[in-house]
Amino acid sequence: MIQQLLMRASPTVLGSLLVGAVGSQQANQIQKELALGNITLDNVYDIIENLAASPSVTALKDLEKSNQVPPKKDEDKTPTPPEPDPLDLLNLINTDRKKEDETKPITTSQSEETKETVSSNLESQTTDRGSDIQQSNQGRETTVSGNLPLVKASQEQGVTFFSDILEGLYFPKKDYEQLLDTSDALEATEIFDEKRIGNFENHIYTSIPAFKETQIATAEAISKTLPKGGTIIDIGGTEGGFINTIAELNPNIEGIVLDPNPKAQESFLQQKLPNTEFILEAFTANPEEFGKYAFTEKGVDVDYFDPKDIPDNSVDAFSEKMVFQFIDNERASKIKLIADKLTDTGFAVFEEKFFTSKQDPIWNANEAKKNEFKSQYYDSQQITEKEEVVLTGMNERQVTSDSFEDILKNNFNNVVQYWDSGNFKGYVVSDSADTINTFLKNMIDLNSDFSNVETPRFVTPKINKKKRGGPISLPKIDML
Repeated sequence: MIQQLLMRASPTVLGSLLVGAVGSQQANQIQKELALGNITLDNVYDIIENLAASPSVTALKDLEKSNQVPPKKDEDKTPTPPEPDPLDLLNLINTDRKKEDETKPITTSQSEETKETVSSNLESQTTDRGSDIQQSNQGRETTVSGNLPLVKASQEQGVTFFSDILEGLYFPKKDYEQLLDTSDALEATEIFDEKRIGNFENHIYTSIPAFKETQIATAEAISKTLPKGGTIIDIGGTEGGFINTIAELNPNIEGIVLDPNPKAQESFLQQKLPNTEFILEAFTANPEEFGKYAFTEKGVDVDYFDPKDIPDNSVDAFSEKMVFQFIDNERASKIKLIADKLTDTGFAVFEEKFFTSKQDPIWNANEAKKNEFKSQYYDSQQITEKEEVVLTGMNERQVTSDSFEDILKNNFNNVVQYWDSGNFKGYVVSDSADTINTFLKNMIDLNSDFSNVETPRFVTPKINKKKRGGPISLPKIDML
């Protein structure tokens, strides 16, 4: 079966198969040897047999050895399903987990006592479900499935990519050189320059124009907008540099990173502050996945996040930066979930890359400009390898900025775009006009040569001011 997949795979697909089987570094070396003609696909099969340590390959090898499935009774026979598409090796493997104890529902409350339980609820429920670091395959059977949901395959691929980045793969030729002056957010700038210099940070700074400056600006604004004792949850916060910066700027808040990457958790623990926490779980808004097994990464079992662990109207802020595009192209349920968990004066920031069409001249021009920027830091081979291994299929999980803005407007009274960098954009949302104005007042100018529109840009009508000054705050309106 593995041999058939290898023989049928295109060069691009082969790269993804190899990464899933033996890891990125070995996959790159194997592809180079193939290109030089030093080895054949038969040799690749032998290499995988000898080197592969991933659960997916182990499962395939065990299946090949048996080459049998339990015989079915005549009445149980069903038509043979089509052979799985070799475009995604992850779609061949699925792991079943025994049912675990259901968590007790949490009563919604807006009291300070309830707000203080956000972190403790997350931590205790995570421990109960056994998603702290542990070895894989403990009491779990491995089976083959031809229909692994896209959300699992995409998110697992993304987690593996981030692990590779944290370990130093795709390392830039030089450190990032800022495009914008951030001296008006001096304290945040100094923290970033001194402490946010790891492999992941250096990679993303050199991949997205003005991304570093945007993190400095939003960390500064969020730290000054959060109320005393407030809580912020960073979805997919990787090693936690962003949350730890906010927590250092404002020691009177609580910051929580929600991320499924064990390698990122290791990095987080090296810089953890007293007022920050890391929850090793994968974000989902699908009720059928809440609290269940998600995937295994680097030998560690990872569960899905269960939103029932967090009371509604209890979180002061959320941040999501380039995460949803690694999961799927559905946004409505995710944003509604965030809106439900926020307090009446809470807010959220979203930063994503958007996609229209490869025939769109504006989208293509933005990509060309971004790649010209990246060429300062990466050679053409590095850029191509990343596109083949990681970015293939990502366009299908991205959405248009217009559709994203419509979803934001359906869930929040106030929507403002604060960052524009070609196909990358950032938004702040809230039902409170006061909160939006406080955030914007503390934001530095992020307009750059890569901006297509001037920011801040009000997506919803601009907030009116009273004659004597001060914004008008409106309660949340349920639009039917």
